[in-house]
Amino acid sequence: MNLDIDKLIKDVSDKAGITIEQARTAVATAIEQLKSRLPEPLVRELEVLFNEPEGDEDKRKAALAGLATATAAVNVVVLPHAR
Repeated sequence: MNLDIDKLIKDVSDKAGITIEQARTAVATAIEQLKSRLPEPLVRELEVLFNEPEGDEDKRKAALAGLATATAAVNVVVLPHAR
């Protein structure tokens, strides 16, 4: 499980038909928006996914599990009451 930011940028560039620099700006903006809206524990998990050295696969897996657990909790607790 490797969340390679450069691959993500290239994929955005290819799929959106924009330059690498435009894609880099789009990805950075999306990540910053997520960070500004998510609770701090989720921000830390997100940062681990993108910033942890490739060799530490266990930390990446734990971060992904943390995000999945939090997402499930939001789906169960928050969304049924949102209108």
